[in-house]
Amino acid sequence: MKEFFLFSVIGLILLYSCSKDEESVSPHYFVSVIQEKEFSVDEIKNRYPEIFIRYSSLSVLLQNIHVTAIRYRTKDSKNQDIIASGVIAYPSNKKITGVTSVQHSSLFLKSQAPSRQLLHFELAPVLFKQVVFMSDYIGFGETEHLFHPFFHSNSTAQSCIDMIRAGKEYLQSICFPVPEEISLMGYSQGGNATLALLKKIEEIPDTDLKVKQTFAGGGAYDLEATYNCFLNQNYISQPAFIPYLLLGLNTGNHLQLAWNEIFISPDQVISLFDGKQDLSEINSRLGHRLENILSPAFFLPEKNNSIKKLERALKQNSLVEWTPNSSITLMHSPDDTYVPYLNAEQAFQSFRRHGCKVNFVSLQGDHGDAGIQFYLQVVLKL
Repeated sequence: MKEFFLFSVIGLILLYSCSKDEESVSPHYFVSVIQEKEFSVDEIKNRYPEIFIRYSSLSVLLQNIHVTAIRYRTKDSKNQDIIASGVIAYPSNKKITGVTSVQHSSLFLKSQAPSRQLLHFELAPVLFKQVVFMSDYIGFGETEHLFHPFFHSNSTAQSCIDMIRAGKEYLQSICFPVPEEISLMGYSQGGNATLALLKKIEEIPDTDLKVKQTFAGGGAYDLEATYNCFLNQNYISQPAFIPYLLLGLNTGNHLQLAWNEIFISPDQVISLFDGKQDLSEINSRLGHRLENILSPAFFLPEKNNSIKKLERALKQNSLVEWTPNSSITLMHSPDDTYVPYLNAEQAFQSFRRHGCKVNFVSLQGDHGDAGIQFYLQVVLKL
């Protein structure tokens, strides 16, 4: 009886202490909860049956998870205050070993935003006892009325930084302490966003964020080289990415491009990126030859004013010429037809030249298969 009374008193003290902390610390980034849900093992299996059929050994790792979609404060590409959104995932039993910020891969449908779906497949580290933060990115979720600044490094990184901060504030508000250090990871666009995030964190004087390790896979880090590679080939397996890149940088860098100097059929191309058509639909409408999408001026020695502005933006948003302080592991497949392998090669060589602690892992297969390998390898290192 005495022991029961003692534990009850201790519990009340802890609860009261947490409540007092919540009252004294007003959240700066976290705004509100949009929705939240607990997902059972069966629900996870049923949502992604192809993954658990192909990798049946993963089933033993499954556990119930809790996912919360939140609104949070951040800045857009004009440095204006906006309310964005993202998700926080953690094991339902709250037994965790670390915290990971996952930057998701490219989205075309507005309905694919993590805060809309909740059980997004790239939340996989939560199955390995990680608390996971994931920003929707600007242009999705609460900001779906805005065009997504695709591959604009600064605004993408800012939205991810503020998601991490908001996530920590939210967890503090529910008395859920988490480790201070955070791992960063992402594949495809998420690989680019992960390096942009790391760069931005390391540029903040006396940053409140401590990075443990960084994993970037299948990403386009040298936008100039990627752009020139596709132009020289005059062919791209996933044609939607080129207009998406040009439209995204126009938004992020405020280029005010003259679209008749960029696309052969501007209205037709731009209409494909309304957030209601997926990658395969856009690809089928565009075709794979860039000469049928882009203005003939792209293939001439002398570029027009819009192309010159665009090429400057590509250089500004590339992520190979800087000196990371954190340990980085780059992963890419030489057989990747979505994102040229040269991105990982050039980033690796540049980071080594700058004295960074960087590792390189070569994956196998095309972009999708290599992405699964990336996640399977990284979650074991978290």
